[in-house]
Amino acid sequence: MPTSYLYQRQITAVRRSGMQLCQDTMAARIPLLLRPEQDVAMLEGIDKVFAAKWVDDGTICFGTKCNRLFVQDLLGKQIEIPLVEVRRMEEARRQEGSGIHTISINASQTLLATGGADPNDISIFKLPTFEPLQVLSKHQDWLFGTAWVTDSMLVSGSRDGTIKLWSCRAGRKFVNTQPKASRADHRGKVRDVGYSAEKEQLLTLGQDGTLRIWDPHVMESITTVKLPYQKELVTLAVMQPLAAIGSANHVTFVDMRCGHVAHSVESLDEGWGIRSLAFKGDILSVGGGKGRLSFLDLRTLKYLPLRGPEGAEQLASGKKPSESYYFETGKGALEHNDVYYQHFRGQNVKHAIYSHAYDPSGTKMLVAGGPLPFGLRGNYLGVW
Repeated sequence: MPTSYLYQRQITAVRRSGMQLCQDTMAARIPLLLRPEQDVAMLEGIDKVFAAKWVDDGTICFGTKCNRLFVQDLLGKQIEIPLVEVRRMEEARRQEGSGIHTISINASQTLLATGGADPNDISIFKLPTFEPLQVLSKHQDWLFGTAWVTDSMLVSGSRDGTIKLWSCRAGRKFVNTQPKASRADHRGKVRDVGYSAEKEQLLTLGQDGTLRIWDPHVMESITTVKLPYQKELVTLAVMQPLAAIGSANHVTFVDMRCGHVAHSVESLDEGWGIRSLAFKGDILSVGGGKGRLSFLDLRTLKYLPLRGPEGAEQLASGKKPSESYYFETGKGALEHNDVYYQHFRGQNVKHAIYSHAYDPSGTKMLVAGGPLPFGLRGNYLGVW
């Protein structure tokens, strides 16, 4: 019996509880039942939704390239949350064009971290009221990623190449310019940050082609993993014992226990880049630059075949349903500007999936994004 268990652990097939098995089975079947698309709203004048999160089962929060933060319920009521300005206007004006790339919520659902009025800063809001509590201001370039390591400790990663550890406890100054720790181990931009609460390990993804695993208690790098595919490293997802990294055309899996690359799987977006990743049980959902959302079964390392609404109709009529391996974003909003008329007029422009997330029940998917080509303005926001 002990040797059997050790063998199962070696191949990551650790014994799971009945509840966990039920959740994993549900996670594998939900993609087959999703029905795109149900637009949440047509966001006129908004350019690209870079980050989106569920606040609760009926409310979402999203941030845009034009550096605006919104809260919206599924009935359509929308509120823009003001971002507090703490730098001189001329400094902030020089930073235009970045936008809000990250939204993260702590484990107790009491604090939300996102970008600031200046895209180098971090805004901390109290939930559910969205009362502004703090602005963390020390990064010298755009903020790309945040992760809560405790209910009051936050790690941030920036285009300035640094990661910083912050204390967000109540009673501190509103403008906090003193991080608890700062490291610059990556030789280049830090594109994303992740955290494993199970093993208390921090992960950072750098454009130097490396994934670093950290001990957040002492802010020391434990392992550096050289990634096999290094073009367009922009997104990271964590679920023990795996970390998934998205690049231009591959999902790469790293075994966090040994710091080795376990597998790489080609994306279905034909080189348009992987823009967002999310684990759910034995399924990894993959959002791509060509507007495709696919579901990778971790047990077989193959994409799940899916049926859209037309497949369900074919099945009901007795016909063999057509199958695809991805869903696609819909029309959304696209501004017909000079770039559109000069280069994309008459083309079916798809919206890249910059962010996606399951709701707390695991039965709905929030999908957000906008056009990938430089110079095009538009957005997509839907709940499937």
